[in-house]
Amino acid sequence: MSKASLSPEQAQRMMVRELSAACGCDPRTVKKFLGGGRVIDSLALSLATKARELGFAQNDQTPAQASA
Repeated sequence: MSKASLSPEQAQRMMVRELSAACGCDPRTVKKFLGGGRVIDSLALSLATKARELGFAQNDQTPAQASA
């Protein structure tokens, strides 16, 4: 099933799953931010923190590229 053929509810569920998996957040937390129509600043901060922990530089280089 392509993303274009998803209903809005299915698309939101997929987005919640993907975002929660990406940042290690509880899906209920992600859904709370999405459902409230709020800017997802804390989720973005969580993703940025996780990226730094994994060694990614801010210019989207892989850890190997960043150290080379």
